[in-house]
Amino acid sequence: MIGLPSWWDCLKFSGSGDLVTMESAAKHLERDELRDQPELSAQRVRLATALSLDLATAPLLLAGLHGTVASSTASFLLTVETGEEYESLSGPWLPSRNPSWS
Repeated sequence: MIGLPSWWDCLKFSGSGDLVTMESAAKHLERDELRDQPELSAQRVRLATALSLDLATAPLLLAGLHGTVASSTASFLLTVETGEEYESLSGPWLPSRNPSWS
């Protein structure tokens, strides 16, 4: 959450779970975060220090996220009230779907 707060969007714009695509999305997301909240990097460092955590790099965090989601298998099936199945955590979209990232 500290090192990769946009992890959900990295999965959503992963091209169905492609790590290189996730890395591309993460770069766009980080640029947007820092544009909107320039103090964010310093806040992350302060928070990690206060919690005695080492901040891992985004590529390392993305690789861990990708590996965890890719190796996860459902032991049961969740459905919404309409009977529809929940979709994969890895979204089908590419970063090019977001017009502000071009």
